[in-house]
Amino acid sequence: MTTKKLLLATCLLLLCGPAAAQTLYVQSLKAKLHAEPSSQSPQIAILDKGEAVELVEKNERWIKVTHGQQTGWISSLVLAGQPPAKKISVMDAPVEEDAAKPGARLRASSNNTAAATRGLRDDTRARMSEEGQADYHALETVKSQAVSEPDAAEFLSRGAKQGQTQ
Repeated sequence: MTTKKLLLATCLLLLCGPAAAQTLYVQSLKAKLHAEPSSQSPQIAILDKGEAVELVEKNERWIKVTHGQQTGWISSLVLAGQPPAKKISVMDAPVEEDAAKPGARLRASSNNTAAATRGLRDDTRARMSEEGQADYHALETVKSQAVSEPDAAEFLSRGAKQGQTQ
């Protein structure tokens, strides 16, 4: 009876095999492979962004991995289960005819970057000149037409009265 159990257990182990190793990818530009789970321990290697490593062991902040013939510890903050996303650059986009003018800037202006950060698209930005640049003259015109506090109070008062009559 024990021979049958031993044979069955051996068959199950052979069928299941060892668990598949989990592959992780370096997400930062560089990742230091350390001998121990500490940033103070000796450095074994430096891995580049996108390099794959195999998970061996985990603790709270560090992951023990193998990379080729080397085994060491990497901070869990710089590893993920999927390869890093490809960098998207405006420099990779096709160059528009206007952008090919001599002296044209090929990087995003701080205004365009700020607008993109706020979720604004080119077609939703107002007051753009024909060249696609912000119309600062119009902005200065609006700023120069300041409203005094008494005028603002009168405006609000008239609006409140008009709202009551409707």
